[in-house]
Amino acid sequence: MKYKLIVFDIDGTITRHISSWRYIHEKLRLWSGRAFRYQEDFFAGKISYGKFCSLDAAHWKGMRITKMRSIFRQLRYSRNAPGAIAKFNKAGFRLAAVSTGLQFMTDRVRSELKFDYAVSNR
Repeated sequence: MKYKLIVFDIDGTITRHISSWRYIHEKLRLWSGRAFRYQEDFFAGKISYGKFCSLDAAHWKGMRITKMRSIFRQLRYSRNAPGAIAKFNKAGFRLAAVSTGLQFMTDRVRSELKFDYAVSNR
């Protein structure tokens, strides 16, 4: 076998939503307020990635981890992702998932889709 490892991005590739950050804000009805502006400021270079993450995560302060996991259990996989990933697993490939998104989705992908490695924001 020439290739041994396949690396996937999670947001917008394995999942239908392009951003786990935006997804959680939409579910909590926070997106159209400050969360959208934080993202715009980050993309415009007005704030750093670290500042963007801090401002975004401040909205979830005090929220139970179980609630966050529950919200991310609702996020759907892309239509063909689970089947394709199962075929790669069956063929003996090692699988890795990377994301600038949140760890809740990464943990789910690693567990449910049987990835060997998965890394994202905590």
